[in-house]
Amino acid sequence: MRLILIRHGETTWNAQGKLQGWVDIPLTPAGRAQADALARMLACERIDALVTSDLRRAQETAGRIAEPLGLAVRTDPRWRELNFGAWEGKTYAELEQHDAQTFAAWQSDPVTVAPPGGETVARLAGRVDQAVADLRRCHPAGTVVVVTHGGPIRVLLCQVLGVDLRHHHRWAIGPGSLTDIVLGPHGPEVLRVNVAPPTPAVSTPPAAAGVPLHDTRSRLHPVAGNEPAPPDAGLILVLGGARSGKSRFAQRLAARLGGDRVLFVATAEARDAEMARRIAAHRAERPAAWRTVEAPRHTAARIRDELGDARAVLLDCFTLLVSNAMLDSLGAGHGGRSSQGIDAPPGGRAEELPEAAGVAAEQAVVDEVDALLAVAAEIRRPLIVVSNEVGWGLVPPTPVGRLYRDLLGRAHQILARHAAAVYLVVAGIPIPVRE
Repeated sequence: MRLILIRHGETTWNAQGKLQGWVDIPLTPAGRAQADALARMLACERIDALVTSDLRRAQETAGRIAEPLGLAVRTDPRWRELNFGAWEGKTYAELEQHDAQTFAAWQSDPVTVAPPGGETVARLAGRVDQAVADLRRCHPAGTVVVVTHGGPIRVLLCQVLGVDLRHHHRWAIGPGSLTDIVLGPHGPEVLRVNVAPPTPAVSTPPAAAGVPLHDTRSRLHPVAGNEPAPPDAGLILVLGGARSGKSRFAQRLAARLGGDRVLFVATAEARDAEMARRIAAHRAERPAAWRTVEAPRHTAARIRDELGDARAVLLDCFTLLVSNAMLDSLGAGHGGRSSQGIDAPPGGRAEELPEAAGVAAEQAVVDEVDALLAVAAEIRRPLIVVSNEVGWGLVPPTPVGRLYRDLLGRAHQILARHAAAVYLVVAGIPIPVRE
């Protein structure tokens, strides 16, 4: 059995250094952000069950993790924190000043000495051991997520590694962290301890002004080496092939981050009956409470204008936004397509593109990318961008198709450099590429 142990997100008492055992304290905004980050981290895992302590801070963390995974949450009070009794809400400094003798005895031997009105570490270890045994019987070869507290995680690490329980406090287990253990037939294996996923931050991306488009240092030709590290821009980039499951995964992320208050930004245009059916099918899959904005062009401006009270924005898809910008630039008129299109004309030979046309098309895509990065920095809310990874397919037969492939791939690189997280979805399985 694989056991993924999560310490609940931050509370005010965590931030103040106070002992909190069985007292019910809610999460802070930072604690909720930690829980959301853990949900994103676990999005690609195959989870068989999710169990949580019955205390509020753990249940709130578990709830924010469970929703995008589609799992029910089962509570088990055996995963509660150590009961600190009369010491609840006290700091170590206060205990050293007002209850120095008992505190010193407890620090020396917490296994047999309990806080006044509380419990010993031995008793904590006993209930954790029973809870783990029950999980192993129910899920012998499964993966179980347990949202709990620092104490249970520390004593379990001691138990599986044969460390004296008196030293359990030496494990650093921070709020919003993940510890990963495999309890196999040949003994336990600790995979990760106290791993805290980054919570997305938002900052303004560097401007691209003054960079000539024909230069190899164009915004769509990322240069490695001496470039400054890109800042996070509130972006979550979801890539994948056709029918890979990327849109459904992105919708799960949006539901986790925004609930019912999601702004869905659609870039597709119903140019024929088949595309109209696709758009209708995608719309039916989305929650009815989400607001939908049709923005095949100038998408960033529409996001800014329509944001309202949305807690998250989902743009699906960036692929069409790039093609719309590129084809408009190539002079297709009202239809938004060039005279030759992306596919080769039947029975005809694709014409070569003038260099100036390629430069203009690149500029149009640059403008859309820059505007999207700018609005991501302004709104300071998650902006999930879905796009197709087309570079793994056949080489397009036309100059327009090859230009599109190249511009889209380079644009993906720019978005990824500024993203808080990047996922690649393959056969319905989201793989974290950057977190």
